[in-house]
Amino acid sequence: MHKSNPASQELSALIGQAQAEVSQREGVHTPRARPRPFLSGSKLLVLPGAAIALCGYWAWSTLGPPPQSQIARDLEVTLYQARTMVEQFKAAQGALPETLPHAAMASVVRYERDESSYKLVASMMGVHVTLGPDGRNVTETRGR
Repeated sequence: MHKSNPASQELSALIGQAQAEVSQREGVHTPRARPRPFLSGSKLLVLPGAAIALCGYWAWSTLGPPPQSQIARDLEVTLYQARTMVEQFKAAQGALPETLPHAAMASVVRYERDESSYKLVASMMGVHVTLGPDGRNVTETRGR
C-alpha cells in the first residue's frame, strides 16, 4: 500500500485553506451545477400546443366527411339494391310494390311510381342520384 507523505498532506491542507480564504474575500461562491430537467421553461409550453395540433390534424384527416365521389358511388349502389328489390317484387307479384319492400332502404331511397314505371332517388350531403325507369342513373353534385 502507498503511504502518504506528511509533507504532502500538509501542503494539500494549506492549498485548500488558501482557496477557501480567497473565495471568502472575493465573495465568490462556486455553486454546484444542478442538472436542468428536460421539460422545463418554454419546452413545457410548446409540448401541449404541439399535441393539440397533432390531434386536430388527425381528427380532420380521419374523421372528416368522405369526398362527394365516394358518396355518389355509395348512393348508386344503394339505388341498384333498391331496384333489385323492386324488380324481385314485381316478378313475384306481377305488379310494382306500393312502397319499397325494405323499410331501412325506404329511409334512404325515395320511391316514386306511376302505373307502369318507377324512379328511385337518393340524396345525401349535396349529392343527388336518380335511377330512372330505363335503369340509367343521373348524378348531380352540389357544393358543400
